[in-house]
Amino acid sequence: MAICAIVWVWLYFFFLLSNRTRLILLTGSALFILLMVPHIDRSPTMATESKALGELRSLRETVETYRKENPQQGYPTALPKPSSNRIAELYKIEYKTFRAKSEGPTDSFLLQFTPLHCECGTIRSFAVAEDGKIHFAILQSVAAPATKADPTME
Repeated sequence: MAICAIVWVWLYFFFLLSNRTRLILLTGSALFILLMVPHIDRSPTMATESKALGELRSLRETVETYRKENPQQGYPTALPKPSSNRIAELYKIEYKTFRAKSEGPTDSFLLQFTPLHCECGTIRSFAVAEDGKIHFAILQSVAAPATKADPTME
C-alpha cells in the first residue's frame, strides 16, 4: 500500500513540474533506486551450474588422487562428501564404480549431478568419468542424469 502511495505522489509531482525539473526528478529517482536495490544475481541458473561444475571437478580430482595413492584398490567405492552442502541440496549426486575384472581394482567410475527440481528455463545435468571429460544433458521438464553418451563440454 505504501509503495502505491509513493508512486502516486511521485507521479503527481512529476506532472506538475517543468521539463527540466522532471529530468532532475527522474535522474534522482533512478539513482535512488539503483543504490537501494541490493545486488541481484541476474542469472541464478548459470551461477548454480557453475558451482556444480566446480564441485564436480573437485570431486573428480579427489577420486583420481585416491586412485593414484591406492593403485591396488583403484577408485574409491564410496564418494567423499561434497565440500558444498548447497550443491547437495540442489543436485542429486550419484557415484558408480565399475570393475573390468571381478577380483581386480575398481578401474572406472561415473559421477553424476542431476538437478532435484527444474527451475524456469533450461537446466542441465552433468556427468564425469575416469577420462575427465564432463558430459551434459539438457533438461526441459524431467530431470534425467547425464551419461557418457551425452555431448561433452568444450
